[in-house]
Amino acid sequence: MNFHGPRSNSKLEIEARLGEAITTFAYPFAFPQNDRTFVQTFKNLLAETGYTCCATTELGRARSGDDPYRLKRLPINSFDDPALFRAKLEGSYDWLALPQSLIKRLKHSVRSSKFGLPLLNQVPLKALKRYNVKT
Repeated sequence: MNFHGPRSNSKLEIEARLGEAITTFAYPFAFPQNDRTFVQTFKNLLAETGYTCCATTELGRARSGDDPYRLKRLPINSFDDPALFRAKLEGSYDWLALPQSLIKRLKHSVRSSKFGLPLLNQVPLKALKRYNVKT
């Protein structure tokens, strides 16, 4: 797979400006965790582009042994007081991963049945092709 698109170019530009290698990537929104083809294709793409890990939008804490290209994360914001922040770090919010996953699967099922084909699974690969990714 070759990647010569905006993400690759922006990585090179940031590295040039900082004078350092950029090795981490974070999905901006809606990581398609149930689309195995996309997940594997994008993981390979990230590795080939020089990234060593990736934070997804899947809720939870990263644990030892997790796939470094599929790290979970928790939303932290200025409204989190120290007790709430500590609770998140200690795993009190890990249970949210299950409802998040179920909602994503439900949305996928609705979209698939409504249009008669699994369009949701096709979107991420089309998005990759938009950036000249050859799979």
